[in-house]
Amino acid sequence: MADQSTQDNHAPVVLGFFAHPDDETLSAGGVVATLARYATVHIVTATRGEMGEVVGPIDTRTTPDRHELPLTRTREVKEACAHLGVASHRFLDGGDGRFVDSGMAWEDDRRVRAVADAHASDQAYSLIDIEQPARDMAQLIEALQPTLVLTEEPAGGYGHPDHIRCHDVMMRALHIAAPQWKVPFVAFPVWEESRWRQATTELVQTPNLPQEDDYGVRLNLPEVHAPLRSGVSAHPDLIIDTSPVIDQVVQAMRAHATQVHQVTTHAGTHMAGSFALTNNDLKPIPTHAGLVLAPGWGSVEGLHELFPHALQTPKARTLGDTLGRLYTPFVYAFALFTGVLAGFVGTFSHRNIPPWGVIVALIASAAGAVFNRAIGTIGTTFVYGLAVIASVATVVTFQRGGDVVVAEDALGLTWMIGVNMEMLIVLFTQVRNKAKG
Repeated sequence: MADQSTQDNHAPVVLGFFAHPDDETLSAGGVVATLARYATVHIVTATRGEMGEVVGPIDTRTTPDRHELPLTRTREVKEACAHLGVASHRFLDGGDGRFVDSGMAWEDDRRVRAVADAHASDQAYSLIDIEQPARDMAQLIEALQPTLVLTEEPAGGYGHPDHIRCHDVMMRALHIAAPQWKVPFVAFPVWEESRWRQATTELVQTPNLPQEDDYGVRLNLPEVHAPLRSGVSAHPDLIIDTSPVIDQVVQAMRAHATQVHQVTTHAGTHMAGSFALTNNDLKPIPTHAGLVLAPGWGSVEGLHELFPHALQTPKARTLGDTLGRLYTPFVYAFALFTGVLAGFVGTFSHRNIPPWGVIVALIASAAGAVFNRAIGTIGTTFVYGLAVIASVATVVTFQRGGDVVVAEDALGLTWMIGVNMEMLIVLFTQVRNKAKG
């Protein structure tokens, strides 16, 4: 860790406040390491991550040694901060262990948003009153007089209750400390949406990625068009090119060995490497990070002037950026349109040139499912399959004037049974693959 006495006495002071050991690296490592080149950076951690899982054989990940883990993670965060160039690290409780990790669970199988652990202690950090930790933080603010404060965005990055509580505690502390020291700038580290998706795409397209971790557990590639967590912002106020400090970030990640594994560097435009947590979901290490200013706590221009060589204002969005944002709604609309088209055309043409009409109709509907999965996601495939089934059912149900579009003969039954079986197989396959992933 950098000796504070060697820091420039006139350099800005940055104070970062995060919930657990590793959040300073995973949520803001590139930001912290970059700003540490121009400022004196202090990191405060709220808890010791007592409820965290531990990388290892799969049957041990949810049952770590609760007595040893806090000591181990304390050592890890100290080492990680040293790699990031941080001047000092401390825990909010000053060492007495008052603030305890709340743990978490995933809201659903997509693992996008976290929720509170049903078994969390009554003393868990996310459940205790914010006033005392806020007063402790306010004392640090008054003592350090930071120019810039970094902490979690309001939704906690991905909904973790301790991250949300960190945000609430810091915002309360800022108001308590204001009569003694009004912090000029408060910002939340985030990822920019367009660059995050591009980094994710590069990761998915990286050749020869390992299929399993060192313990034989499958590694999961991300869904490029999956819903994004709250820590990804479409319009951050400032952008930081973190590529010059990637080596520091990678070393800090490796320092958190109980939580982070498969840390690998890759040459890319928007991605410098990848890593996995205990859930084995591979994630990119982006080459850029973003900052969102807290409303009422400084201006973009002022923060840019404070760090002119580290920060940049996002460029105006290009046509390519706009089209990129429209891609997801487009593929869903395309899946709906092609599903309805395949259902109606197949139903009205399956009797042509028996039996080739029904054969071509079945091949076309299956090809549509494959194509929609190739350009979209599991969700778009569901939309296509349900649209095919619904459109076929609509024609059969609302036949008028005695016209029979689907007769009760070999061709009609082949089409009706065949197309429904095709779509059910497609939907079942997607569900099974998702469960395996």
